[in-house]
Amino acid sequence: MTTEGTAAGRPVSGSEWSRSAFSGGWDKRGDTRWLYAVFFLLTMAQSLPLTAIQVVLNRDLGLQERPEALNRFFAVEFSMSMLKPIYAAVSDLLPIARRRRVPYMMIGGVMYAVMLQAYASVRTIGQLYAAGVCSVIFYAICETGADGLLVQLSGEDPRRAMSLQADGMLVRSAGSFVATALSIPLLAAVPARACISAAGLFALAAAAVAAKVAEEPVVVRANDRAVWRGDSPGGGAGAGFAEGRDRG
Repeated sequence: MTTEGTAAGRPVSGSEWSRSAFSGGWDKRGDTRWLYAVFFLLTMAQSLPLTAIQVVLNRDLGLQERPEALNRFFAVEFSMSMLKPIYAAVSDLLPIARRRRVPYMMIGGVMYAVMLQAYASVRTIGQLYAAGVCSVIFYAICETGADGLLVQLSGEDPRRAMSLQADGMLVRSAGSFVATALSIPLLAAVPARACISAAGLFALAAAAVAAKVAEEPVVVRANDRAVWRGDSPGGGAGAGFAEGRDRG
């Protein structure tokens, strides 16, 4: 077997792949539990501080009396989330450590936690825009990576795709519900800024769990073009391995 045939080598994620090269490589129908955990924790990190953020904006920054400034800020924040196709394109074109989704999920989760700490300490409108815009960008990067990987796991089975997407939405709804319920007693016990800061713990947890999500690595062929193993001319998952064995 040539080097190209074993390009995947040892698993490059935090959890062992259940299929080896000889049994078809990475299984696109693999376990989704870790990925759903990322969705749950990331949604928790987003939903938990929402009320606390409103308190900071209205009370500390005085935006309650400046509704036009508040609406302008939320519009700018929302516009950053509409750039998800760009974030997805970046992860497609610039894989990290031969993976396109998991590294960006981890980076997005960690940086979202950092931006929540910045959000918790804003004192001026300029700081608010910097923390708010950056937090939305990094949240979207993490979520886009998770969404992309969920699509890959469905393979070419439309029914499985619908099932995975439905389960993903259910998990996100559960995360939002739990976070909202938790935020009520939390705000009663700690200041609003502390609540925002605490939400960063869930973002860090999402990044840590993302490291355990198995993802098929890209393989550099003879023409130095990075591709998915499953995108080889032979078709399904593991085709890249078969191609390497044929040359070996």
